[in-house]
Parts: sequence; structure tokens; C-alpha cells
Amino acid sequence: TNQVCTFYGFIVEENAEILPVDQPEPQPVRKMEFIGDSDTCGFGNEGKASSAKNLFGMKGRMENVYNGYACIAARMFDAEEHVLAWSGKGVHSNSADWGPNMPALWKNTLASRPGDWDMSSWIPDVVVINLGINDLSPPASAETDIITGYASFLLEVRSYRPDAHIFCVVYDDGCISSEDSETNRKFVSLQLQEIIKVAISKVSKHDDKMHYTFIKVDEGLDKEDYASMMHYAVSGHVKIAKVLAEEIALRTGWSVEHEPETMPYPQAKDQILTPRDHSKTSCTVS
Repeated sequence: TNQVCTFYGFIVEENAEILPVDQPEPQPVRKMEFIGDSDTCGFGNEGKASSAKNLFGMKGRMENVYNGYACIAARMFDAEEHVLAWSGKGVHSNSADWGPNMPALWKNTLASRPGDWDMSSWIPDVVVINLGINDLSPPASAETDIITGYASFLLEVRSYRPDAHIFCVVYDDGCISSEDSETNRKFVSLQLQEIIKVAISKVSKHDDKMHYTFIKVDEGLDKEDYASMMHYAVSGHVKIAKVLAEEIALRTGWSVEHEPETMPYPQAKDQILTPRDHSKTSCTVS
């Protein structure tokens, strides 16, 4: 909804008791930052399968970033993650959106409002960039403009994340999202592979921590791995996360600590927080 959400606290039972917790010894925390578009948001991952052209079928309750590939992959490494993603955004132009692109938004504290985040307050070990497909959507940018925009963004990310491994994601046509046509998926994948390779080559001649990251699911994605508007279902996100985690482990030397874990869905109605009235000022568990 592009609105700002405010967290006020927890709703607990009337006679709830706070129990003591044994504090474990502090452990080194791996940190991962994900910058992307609808795939990284988890767009429609808990919705019903529908065509990429079904513009009116998507609801906010169908999107759960916790069950998206970014959070799944982070949990596989016991990592703390920050997810900076906005559906439809690109590195140069957006999909049917004439607003600011992702490079113009990623440093904001709140994406929809001006005001820079303190980029030095949280320094990730790994940055995953999953952008570019929306630049090829109407109104599509020229390849040269996308390459320039992507390369410029890589330089900016590197300036704020000087020691991080940066993974630049591109998908095999067997797991491209938001596209019904198999022919179009192949074309988009091949075009984006070339764009990202050229963009990386412009900025990474002496950067051994910047990685071209080709995501190919060996068995491919099944029909059931897609949900709303041909975006990944939770099962599709799990498959993507596993391949991404393997690549991150290879490049960083990290060990994968866990198998992919997701939250059951849809949630039971009695677990969903709903407004007590139409004032939007108070909520309760129904």
C-alpha cells in the first residue's frame, strides 16, 4: 500500500507473565542486505496462482517477506538481514512507474519519504542485488542506459559497503518471474545476463568480492512454484533461496547452518490482527 506502518507493542493475554530468559553468550552475527524489487518483497507468494496480467488480483495479505527467498536464505546462514525492496522498481527505469528508481530510494530511512538512513550504523557482510528485470518492462530503457544505471549503482553500493561481498543476481529463463510467455522469459533472461555481465565488468576489474550470480534451479520451477501474477509461490522462493545460499557459501566460505524454513500459511483467522473499528487507531486479535 506504500504506507508507513507503526509498531506500538504486543497484545498479550490479560494474565500473561514475563518469564526470565537465559542470555546466551554473544556470537558473531552475519549480516546480509538484500536490494531488489517484487521478487525480493515476496510479492504475492501466499496468493493463488494467476496470470502476470492479472493486475487486480493482488492483495497485501498475499505478500510475506518472511517467506521470501531473501529471509529464507538469511536464516539458512543464521544471519541478520535487512531487506530493501519495492515492487516494480529498476536501476534506471521502473515497470509502469514513473517515480524514483531503486538507487534513488535505497538510502532512505522510509522509502516513501525523504530522509537518509545512517549507512554506517549497520554494515553487512553480504549484499545481494536483484534488479534489472523491471528496466526491461514498459516503458523499457535502452540496454546502454540500464548498464550505466546498474554500474553506477554498484559503485555507490561499494562506496558504502567497502568490504562486503556483492552478489548480482540474474535468473535462468526456467525461473524468471512475472512473465507468462516462455519465449519472453528466455529473451529477458539472456538480455539481462548480458547487461549485468557488462555492468560488472565496468566496475569490478580489481574487485574480487563482486560476483555475477546466475540462479538456475536444476529441476526448474514447477507450475505450483508460481503464485499471484506469475511471481514465486513460497515453494519457488525456497528453491531460489537454496541455489543462492550455495553460491554465497562458495564465495564467502560460510557454512549453511540450516535447511530452508518457512512460516505456515495461510494463517488462521484468529491469529490475524484486525482493527477494532474503522478508526485505524486500534487493533485486536479477532
